Amino acid sequence: MKKIVLLISAFTISSAFADQCQFVSKREAKKALNLVLESEKVQRLCELCGEDAPTSVSVQSVGVEKTGFGETWELKVNGKSTDLAYTYVNGHNLAQIVGCEVFGASSVLK
Repeated sequence: MKKIVLLISAFTISSAFADQCQFVSKREAKKALNLVLESEKVQRLCELCGEDAPTSVSVQSVGVEKTGFGETWELKVNGKSTDLAYTYVNGHNLAQIVGCEVFGASSVLK
């Protein structure tokens, strides 16, 4: 029984980090949209996932959508829901710029 509880706890903790700022307020989503539209470079890096180098994102489309979870919204880049915690615009963490609190993500890419 202990093993099951530990496994569930580990899954819950890792899931919490996986989507820290994926569903955000309407204000945060719109601000993120504008920043992506105005940025010269968009990159992704999930340090908590073990990644050590950012990957560039070629933005073909970007928008915001209301989620089915209360009053939350999400940023969609190239049709995919995007976690702001692991997205960087011009080398700066998008979540931190819009005011979403993150854990385990650098403020600025090295």
